[in-house]
Amino acid sequence: MAPPARRLCTMVVAGKLRSGGPAASAAIGLHGGRRMTMQLRPARPDDLDRVCHWSTDAETLYFMFPTARFPLTRAQLEQAVAQRHAASVLTVDDEPAGFANFITLGAGLPATLGNVIVDPARRHQGVGRALVDAMCRLAWRQGAVDIHATCFDRNTPALAMYQQLGFTPVGWRQRTDYAGHTHLALDLARPPRAADTEGGVDYDDDPGRIDFDWLTGQLAQTYWSPGIGRPKVELAARHSTVVMGAYAEGRQIAYARVLSDSNRFAYLADVIVDPDWRGRGIATRLLKRVLAHPRIAHVENCYLMTFDAHAIYRPLGFEVYPRPERFMWRGRVAAAPR
Repeated sequence: MAPPARRLCTMVVAGKLRSGGPAASAAIGLHGGRRMTMQLRPARPDDLDRVCHWSTDAETLYFMFPTARFPLTRAQLEQAVAQRHAASVLTVDDEPAGFANFITLGAGLPATLGNVIVDPARRHQGVGRALVDAMCRLAWRQGAVDIHATCFDRNTPALAMYQQLGFTPVGWRQRTDYAGHTHLALDLARPPRAADTEGGVDYDDDPGRIDFDWLTGQLAQTYWSPGIGRPKVELAARHSTVVMGAYAEGRQIAYARVLSDSNRFAYLADVIVDPDWRGRGIATRLLKRVLAHPRIAHVENCYLMTFDAHAIYRPLGFEVYPRPERFMWRGRVAAAPR
């Protein structure tokens, strides 16, 4: 029989997490119970032919690129890329799955999304939402004041996706489509990301903001990962469900990550605060935000292991697991089962 769930979490530890917290990032997704790794990268010339083939009919192309002629050609797409900004591809498990760019982009200016499209084989898997969210984060990092997009009234899946990401209608206009039919084009806007700042420290779940040189240097000095190298640190972050950093005075000062199935199990790991910033409550404030993150807020049990930080975790609902003999461990050197 499984141990009963606890109110928050439990040192080896188990329990329920609370809801709320910052918006999720677009690093890990689940589809059909399988974990997907999603990353945004600049579009490359060899991506363009593939993107052209995603516009399988005139309607799909119209939603993506209203002024283009079907079928979409590489020349049409190359011209758009040349005239626009930050053409990007979202990969799923290293394979291109989505494409977008910005019609306008610049510090202090509104950013306008354009040419948003997802591989037909990847639709209804959360890829479109991850793509648009990642593009918004890219624009915010470049100083955009807000994000704008145009969506047609009959593209209801896209309208729902934009609404889920915090876009709201700010205007509309009539358009005539490729077949001569009149319809509405809705102008949508997403306000600037509110900085989650407390005591002069910014807490952010954006994986693209992590300073891996700083993080590797900190983790390499810990008792749980002595001498660890940057490739392993980056790999661990990339495959985590939640990563969160704390930032102050222009640099990173703390970090934590969680591995989870977003349902029954979560494991908290690599909680670290820069020595110059310890003793100020940063670990506690960071952990409260991590545990309230939407991806893990409703997980039944959260676990961690610690040698000397019990005083930090107990006020957050963690406790020493009452039946440690129920836990087993298999190290990398363990013999493979026969």
